Amino acid sequence: MIDKTEIEQFKKNAKILIVDDNENNTYVLQRLLIQNQYGNLITAENGAKALEILADTKVDLILLDVMMPVLDGYEVLEKINDKILSGELVVLMISAASEMENVIKSVKLGASDFLPKPFNGELLKARISACLERKWFTLRQAKYLEQIEAEKKKREDLLKSIFPLPVVEELVTTNNIKPRKLNNVAILFIDLVGFTSYCNSNQIDNIFDIIQKTAYICEIAAVKCNIEKIKTIGDGFMAAANIFSVLDNPVLACINCANEIFIESKKAFEGKWRYRAGIAFGEVVTGIVGHRQYLFDIWGDCVNVSSRVQALAEPETIYLSTSAWEQVKNISDSRLVGNINVKGKGNIDIYQWIAKKT
Repeated sequence: MIDKTEIEQFKKNAKILIVDDNENNTYVLQRLLIQNQYGNLITAENGAKALEILADTKVDLILLDVMMPVLDGYEVLEKINDKILSGELVVLMISAASEMENVIKSVKLGASDFLPKPFNGELLKARISACLERKWFTLRQAKYLEQIEAEKKKREDLLKSIFPLPVVEELVTTNNIKPRKLNNVAILFIDLVGFTSYCNSNQIDNIFDIIQKTAYICEIAAVKCNIEKIKTIGDGFMAAANIFSVLDNPVLACINCANEIFIESKKAFEGKWRYRAGIAFGEVVTGIVGHRQYLFDIWGDCVNVSSRVQALAEPETIYLSTSAWEQVKNISDSRLVGNINVKGKGNIDIYQWIAKKT
């Protein structure tokens, strides 16, 4: 809906620059403009002076003569062409040199309109009104484009807070995410020990505060160790290494992340809460699921194994599946926990990470 009142107010406040070397012409133009309630006027006696004014002053409309000393109207148009193209300036040529070739040349150089001298007052009023309306619509369009870009940025920022950056980039570019099968991926599950029973007898604000701090600690650790947060699951945290960034040893990256979480959680909770971790290694499938509420997720045997290995771990320990241990066995001091039955896998060797060999 076009607000005509807003347009008329814009016209009244518009700053108009009159450029003419003839004082009588300038006086007549000023008087006609003031009679039509255009009071925000500036004058320049030639093109050079006009450019000086434009360098320091924001102008909406220029009434520009063609034949002038120092710099003529065509030379002025050439020098302000970028401002005309950007919509910053609108130019109405007013000249006695009204041959068709001059009109064509003026329009080619960026003038919006051409009014021959001597001019009719009503026609001048109509042409100025049309030029200023054009300027208003240009400004309005620019404002809408800014709003669209701002909304687009807000949408992308929201997506970045939900999905990994490479997923957002693909989604914005193609409007689609292709599922992928990836090899050599390490999966890390972190769990807050004893938190479920704590929830049964404590205030919701305390429960939420612990969950929020845990999520923050885990997310910061994942970024520091160059692995990707996948999701939080209640008081648990799931991350993956080697799905977007190629790592020399994705299992070691997950181990480093788990240790970082152990260290930072002791500081944040003063040792009250302890975590345990499970890591597996293998093949996964990645993609976005959902129709109304989307979630980036990963699936695969090693995802299930990692979760179940984590459930077996003692507080403040990192348990590794056989496949994960094989990736770090040459650089680790670790111990065999046992050959343990893992749901869906049968009996597999489970190892506890102790430390990196020195």
